[in-house]
Amino acid sequence: MHGSTLVAMAQAIEDSDIILFCVTEKYSQSLNCQKEAEYAFVRQKIMIPLLLQSNYKPT
Repeated sequence: MHGSTLVAMAQAIEDSDIILFCVTEKYSQSLNCQKEAEYAFVRQKIMIPLLLQSNYKPT
């Protein structure tokens, strides 16, 4: 990735039809990951979460 991470993430979302999120506790605590998920939601992308920790309960 070159340049801003947020710009690169936004461009990747714009270029995608479906967003697959690999969710863990660390993912949910990451500010960049929260922004990425929110941007995909606002852009009305199809979002598929994969819960990768058997003991993790999203809030």
